[in-house]
Amino acid sequence: SHAMLSSSSPNVYVIPVAGKYQINAAVLVNGTFAATNNAIISVLVNGNKITQNIYVAGGANGTANPLIADTFRLSAYDYITVQVASSATGPAFTQSSFSNYFSITKVAP
Repeated sequence: SHAMLSSSSPNVYVIPVAGKYQINAAVLVNGTFAATNNAIISVLVNGNKITQNIYVAGGANGTANPLIADTFRLSAYDYITVQVASSATGPAFTQSSFSNYFSITKVAP
């Protein structure tokens, strides 16, 4: 029933009501992944990393799809951002309505 996207920072979600929230995020990264190259997705609250998922290539690969699905206790007016990084050669985000997403749902008070 509450949603707050910051108009001054459109890539920021602001928590409207304190509670426990389910956060799901994923990204599809294309690039040249050699063994041990990675793609990382992180969720930050108020600029501080609270969780991350690291995809590590086991050998030559062309795509990585790191994702996060976790619950967090958040306060009203906390701001949420998602960051992605990769050590692949020539990494690029791939357009995909199934592999790129962000959702947040209040699951408990």
